[in-house]
Amino acid sequence: MTKEAIIEEIKKHSPEEQREIFEAVLEAIEKDDELTPEDIAVADARWQEMEEHPDRSMTLKELKHSVQQLTKKNDVSA
Repeated sequence: MTKEAIIEEIKKHSPEEQREIFEAVLEAIEKDDELTPEDIAVADARWQEMEEHPDRSMTLKELKHSVQQLTKKNDVSA
């Protein structure tokens, strides 16, 4: 069933049923977004590393520039 067909099918239901469908979909999405204890531990360790050594961090702009430079270097040597 296509996304469009699903949407059209939902439109056939009452507003109350549509809300129930929406809540069920939202609940399923939220479950997919939950972090595992391992994910949390990795994030905590990275945060601690950043706080202890701010000189090792870079902005998004700096990261993009660094990646572009590496890409250019690899393109030339290939």
